[in-house]
Amino acid sequence: MDIFEEIKSLGFPPDKFIVLGGATMAAHGIRDAADIDIFPNPEIFELCKNSEWEVHKWDHPERGEDVWLKKGIFELYGKFWYEGRYYSFEELLPYTQVINGFNIAPIYWLMNWKRVHARPKDLIDADLIESYLQTHPEFVVEPK
Repeated sequence: MDIFEEIKSLGFPPDKFIVLGGATMAAHGIRDAADIDIFPNPEIFELCKNSEWEVHKWDHPERGEDVWLKKGIFELYGKFWYEGRYYSFEELLPYTQVINGFNIAPIYWLMNWKRVHARPKDLIDADLIESYLQTHPEFVVEPK
């Protein structure tokens, strides 16, 4: 799957969303993505929430009334959690890397997230990212 072509099909303005999750790995050429996770700005999230996107509630007590959206291979998230706190769209944006004209979430953060969650598939991905970062240290970005 060419994630960039798939993302373009959404028609979202490129400066109004951030690519997350496995699609981040695909954007860096590490591995293919099974789906595409997107963190849009609040306006796009609300527009999608009130349209044909499926609305799903989190099955996690810390998330409260928080929801996420699904449509085909796309999942939209209205909040971004990393290292014990939520980041707004505007707070995360400065940490992104632009690849093929799209804002891509920090791959280093994804590696750390996957190590914390420690599911077998996450640990495999974390190892792949760690190997990638050994030759691409410019993508090691710490939160401020």
